[in-house]
Amino acid sequence: MFGQGASFKSTRFDGADLTFARLTQGKFENASFYAANLEMAWLTKADMTGASFEDANLQEAKFNNANLGNAQFTGAIFRFATFQNTLMDGCEGCPHDWMIPKNYTD
Repeated sequence: MFGQGASFKSTRFDGADLTFARLTQGKFENASFYAANLEMAWLTKADMTGASFEDANLQEAKFNNANLGNAQFTGAIFRFATFQNTLMDGCEGCPHDWMIPKNYTD
């Protein structure tokens, strides 16, 4: 899917296969991505305020510079997803520590 800059406010993407989707700068306020597959999707600079990603596959997704304020990520899979400079205020289940190594040793 090529949806750069598109507006999908309050849209339901429940169970959708958005693998490799290009959704840069899209507007997804209050959208639902329940159990959706967003593997390797580009969501750079997307506005996802209040969106729900419950049980979604977000492996290798790019959320850089996105707005995830008040979003929900309960049960989501984040393996290798990136969140550089992403706003996560009030976000439930967001990986606030995504840049901290899980097996850090001195």
